[in-house]
Amino acid sequence: MIRALVLSLLLAAPPAEAESWVIGTEADYAPYIYHDRNGALTGLDKDLGDAICAAAEVSCIWAEVAFDDLMPGIASGQFDLVLAGIGETPARSESASFTTPYRGGGTSYGVFAGLTDGMHVEGALIAVQSGTVHQEWLVQTGRKVRGYPTQEDTIRALITRQVDLVFGSSSYMQHAFETDYPQLRIVGTEEFPSAGAAVAVDKKNPALLDQVNAILQSMMDDGSLETILNRWFLAGAPV
Repeated sequence: MIRALVLSLLLAAPPAEAESWVIGTEADYAPYIYHDRNGALTGLDKDLGDAICAAAEVSCIWAEVAFDDLMPGIASGQFDLVLAGIGETPARSESASFTTPYRGGGTSYGVFAGLTDGMHVEGALIAVQSGTVHQEWLVQTGRKVRGYPTQEDTIRALITRQVDLVFGSSSYMQHAFETDYPQLRIVGTEEFPSAGAAVAVDKKNPALLDQVNAILQSMMDDGSLETILNRWFLAGAPV
């Protein structure tokens, strides 16, 4: 209740002043952004967002919303930035501008997971998080898809036998297997085009886009971005 009240007050507040930036996120995408065992917001994107704000000498205000509310939120001015392990797509670019990717790009790997080995992907009913590039890919390739609000919801649907398989990022599925869902079994992987993970920026603020891009470039040049990436991913796999 307290978190919901704070968030409602935050979203009702006027746009952030120059000394603070509101960063929209959905904390259900480990290891990019999630809650640790103590309930604290953590992950690659949390470290990166805090570093960007520090470089800009502003304070970060993190606002957690449902994934489907991220793009409408930045389009309406509720957020200055969005950090949630997302990449640019034609649909999203209508709502926000995107920085240079800070991780990945070109291709991405999705993972099909079930509860038993040997499940066939073709013909299966597959749970996927709504509004994601993973859902977009499954629809494009003609799979039987059922969308859910969060990635956690997709796994719960699998556990309760509402679907045959789940599809999501390899990093999220590995983290889920290593933490709360050791019963998951990888039954297939698939490569699909990806723009990479980037920071979404208020489309009405091109100066902010230039500023964040400049900070990211500086972090690439001095190695601090690589340090953050290596904290959460080593050799492409989650730590």
